Amino acid sequence: MARAGGGAGAAARPEPRELSLEEVLRAYEQPINEEQAWAVCFQGCRGLRGARGRRRIRDTADILLRRDGSVGARPAGEKLPVCSGEAAVAAGGRL
Repeated sequence: MARAGGGAGAAARPEPRELSLEEVLRAYEQPINEEQAWAVCFQGCRGLRGARGRRRIRDTADILLRRDGSVGARPAGEKLPVCSGEAAVAAGGRL
């Protein structure tokens, strides 16, 4: 119930407006179910259709889930960590 007061701790650490799918999967410590996967795909395609410029989804860190339920992609200008082939295959297995 401490959140209701909105003390100094809440002001110092605002809630994020979006989280990557990778962060969500890590927090739940389990894969998403089929219905959730289809919802992410549908909303992701819908979000990418209206986006300007090209976007490339390389892994779950590039898929951004927003508070309003929309899904988008990490902007193309942001640097992404380079991963090995084995890491890419492992990341694909989590979806």
